[in-house]
Amino acid sequence: MTKLSCLYTSFIFGIASCISSTVQAYETGRINVDSSFQAQQSMLLSEPSRCLSELETKEPLSKANGKLLVESQLLLSAHKLAALCAFNDRNYVSAMNHINTAFKVLDPSRVQDHFELLLIQVLVQVKVPELAHNNENNLNQARQLIEKFSEVNTPSHNYQVERIAGNFYHRNGRSSEALQALLKAKEYAYASKDELLNAWAEYRLAQFYLSDNQNQLALTHFNAAASIVEKLGSNTAYYLDALSNREMALIYLSKQDFQKALNKQNQAIVATSKLPNPRLKADMLSSLGKIYNLQGEYASAVIPLMNARDFARKAKSLMLLSRINMYLGESYSNTGEYELALSHLQSARQQYQKQKNPSLELQVMLLLARLQLQQNEPALAVLQLQKAEQLANTIGLTHRNAEVYRLLALAYEMNDSFENALNEYKVFHEIDQQYQALSRAEFADDFKHHVQLMEQGQQLSEVTGLKAELELELQNLSQIAVTAISLLFLSVFAVLFLSYRNGFRSKRIAELTMQLEVNPYTHWQELLFHRDPLQQLRSHYLVTGSKPVFVALISVEDLRTADGNPISQHNAPLYFERLAGKAGDQKNSSLVFGHLGLHHALVLSDGQTTDGESLSKNLLEIFEQLHSQYGYKAYLSVAACPIPFLEKSPDALNNQTILQVLQLSLFALKKPYRYADKPNWISLKAQPWTPAAFFGDAIAQDLSNAIDKGLVKVKSSVELIDLAW
Repeated sequence: MTKLSCLYTSFIFGIASCISSTVQAYETGRINVDSSFQAQQSMLLSEPSRCLSELETKEPLSKANGKLLVESQLLLSAHKLAALCAFNDRNYVSAMNHINTAFKVLDPSRVQDHFELLLIQVLVQVKVPELAHNNENNLNQARQLIEKFSEVNTPSHNYQVERIAGNFYHRNGRSSEALQALLKAKEYAYASKDELLNAWAEYRLAQFYLSDNQNQLALTHFNAAASIVEKLGSNTAYYLDALSNREMALIYLSKQDFQKALNKQNQAIVATSKLPNPRLKADMLSSLGKIYNLQGEYASAVIPLMNARDFARKAKSLMLLSRINMYLGESYSNTGEYELALSHLQSARQQYQKQKNPSLELQVMLLLARLQLQQNEPALAVLQLQKAEQLANTIGLTHRNAEVYRLLALAYEMNDSFENALNEYKVFHEIDQQYQALSRAEFADDFKHHVQLMEQGQQLSEVTGLKAELELELQNLSQIAVTAISLLFLSVFAVLFLSYRNGFRSKRIAELTMQLEVNPYTHWQELLFHRDPLQQLRSHYLVTGSKPVFVALISVEDLRTADGNPISQHNAPLYFERLAGKAGDQKNSSLVFGHLGLHHALVLSDGQTTDGESLSKNLLEIFEQLHSQYGYKAYLSVAACPIPFLEKSPDALNNQTILQVLQLSLFALKKPYRYADKPNWISLKAQPWTPAAFFGDAIAQDLSNAIDKGLVKVKSSVELIDLAW
């Protein structure tokens, strides 16, 4: 049977009932090992580390249960099973050692064993590329065995090859080949009449679509997998049920549908409770805690995370312990339990250091810095962030690099070191711009690739359907009639197919573009990933007359409910949905809004607006009405200026520079803003005679000098002397 796809699937999770060396066992997708190792095989799912330990210390390999069996065959069974136990325990070096030993005792005439070993080797090496060699050659050898020997030429064996090939191609960036292999694997799985294989085929396709950001397709296939296994009662079925529901929970979480996310995660935990696997239980409970944290229900997260920590300790999983300690630290930070938060975050950092995981260590250091700022300890935060800066410089450009400098600026500001704060803010702005540019480039590439895969998937699906129709025709008509009809059918089909495909592609691209560019809650444009956010907003804005357009940048920070609880980023959509309702009143019809990240929005106002001050006050009035009605609390600030910024030279300052002027203006409000209990605004307007030559590449310094010389007039809700330019 060798459903080696079950190695990472049905097999890797081992079922006691599949321990047989009969052909029937192969056909149901389980690996072929001697029945002497039934007890160890049953541990593949529940206790892989114990399974490995017992196999490596097992004495009676040559006389198991008193049987007179050839020693090499027992050794082969033991090493194959040990490789899978090690793989499931994520001990890939040990897995490769057992595979290499198994090849040494392999009798090449035993086709079934040879086939299995080839695929097990690919399975392990795909996980650890530095161990890999000849993966594609191994896959080709397995296919050659299928062609030559009937005992491995079955749907289940073909499923194994295509599923593992799909995994290999995907890991190596060959997404097109990966999708084709996984679709073939699904065909073979359903042909095998094995429900578990059907479920695993659906699950693997879902994983592929999820990695390609096709969440709706992924959700469909995860749900199909869960529906198949819910009526089965094996350990593998429970395992797959847990995995599928957990993945669906994460997808719903990304859609900010918290109730469905919690329901699916709880279903995953119920399935996990039927398995004696402490690692899996720790993983599932920690995911539940993460969902609560993201939802802002930090107190509710503590209990599942504490239980998860107990299971992680039992499983001796440092990886899970570090993750759980980080989540607990985040929970306690937001419930005001400083000592507990500090203890768990420090433990998480030490554990990530042991694992040599600088990226997650940096994430913990940022949480520690936020905790110290929260406790009004800016000096400690500066020390923490200086260490974080050194670490960040070793791991390449990520969003956390920019966050280090943003927090440093805030820490210096809280310590009344405003010159240092401004310097750090400038660095933050520069790195953030670099990261956003990189993200936009990667996003564009991913989107193009995403569309190509959708088109290919549609083509493969339709070609499969056409193939089935033609085969049916061949069964009922003579060869001559079939040929004539097929030619006619194909000519018509070619026209219909091309028309349908182009229509489908255009419609789907339009749908995706809409999702990427329009927020589903506010119906405002999403501007963050556009190369020129201000121009993108202006392109959808019809201006009448010759009067200038005014633009404003809004900052919403420390958003809280009426009882003072912070509103997490995943609960923020309801806030912005209500805000959009207020902003959509008839009297605000001249305003056009766009999102610029979670905490900022851009607003354009037409010629009816006479100055930046009136625009700023109008916007703050909208927020105050919202907060008064629903009891929200937040630190609000607005910066506004006209477009064009310079009357004499309308094109001298481009959109990016104007946006930078607004960002610098908001930062200038920070000094008085930190102590204010009401929203603040600032408005800039250049004098009609201000020369374009005054502004160069150093916009921050040039703007400050222009204000000092009276070339740019500033109005604000705070004393101008307090502004930190």
